[in-house]
Amino acid sequence: MDKIELLKLINKGESSFVEFKADTPDIKAETDREELRRLFQSSGMIHFEVTPVPRSKPEDLNETLLVEYFRQVRDIGYDDKSKWLRLLMDNQILSDELGAVNCTLAGLILFGKKDRVKKLIPQSGITAVEHDSPDADVAGRFRREINGPLISLRENSGFITEEGIIDQAVNFVLRVRSKEKIEGTRRVTEYVYPPEVLREVVVNAVAHRDYTIGGTNIGIWLYPDRLEIDSPGNLPNTITIERMISGARYHRNQTIVDYLRDMEYIEGSGRGVSRKIIRGMIEHSGKEIG
Repeated sequence: MDKIELLKLINKGESSFVEFKADTPDIKAETDREELRRLFQSSGMIHFEVTPVPRSKPEDLNETLLVEYFRQVRDIGYDDKSKWLRLLMDNQILSDELGAVNCTLAGLILFGKKDRVKKLIPQSGITAVEHDSPDADVAGRFRREINGPLISLRENSGFITEEGIIDQAVNFVLRVRSKEKIEGTRRVTEYVYPPEVLREVVVNAVAHRDYTIGGTNIGIWLYPDRLEIDSPGNLPNTITIERMISGARYHRNQTIVDYLRDMEYIEGSGRGVSRKIIRGMIEHSGKEIG
């Protein structure tokens, strides 16, 4: 059975359990629910980030974060509860698809309360580890688990009052990989990795990871000679590293990308890899990312 036949079969609702059979009759593999979701998502048949999260509820969202988003970006103020719930459902933050009002995965990841995001979507966090040698592969000198919503809560002035995981991850690397020196009468901080490049890399990791893959966080591995960031999920079939470098765009989680763009985490052109990451590293150190 090829992929097209498999997709047709599942799409018609004829099977909730599928077997792939190899040429050898006794070799077979069971495709579980998560694998089917990944198959649907990679084919463009579903957008997993707007599916409802079971056992979640509207109270799992950070109301202050939501109110600030709609006020600052959409110029919409808080109204009565019934209109507010409708607004959130229309914007794919909530869903009534399961017969009750649940948070969508995107809604919870973007605007959820820290403890509820960690409990309901444990794979949405970031594990940051600093290693003290270039060839370390397990234990690290310092390890931090970063959980919570992607978006930071900001005042009108732009001052961050509550950091989302993007800003937490960026600041972790900046603190670990920086040094201070005196220039004249001023104390100047030098960063190994330019903040704007680092921010773009982290944003790409959280925006485009495959959230159907459970049991593992995004990994940030800091070595003395390099930085590695591992975002779970393969590249889509149409995208290669070469195409990304040349400016090709693909959004696995379009709704999450749209909200991050609204909050200016992502630039409008969508070419952060070619314009910010590669160009930024060349300007900073004369070297491209490897």
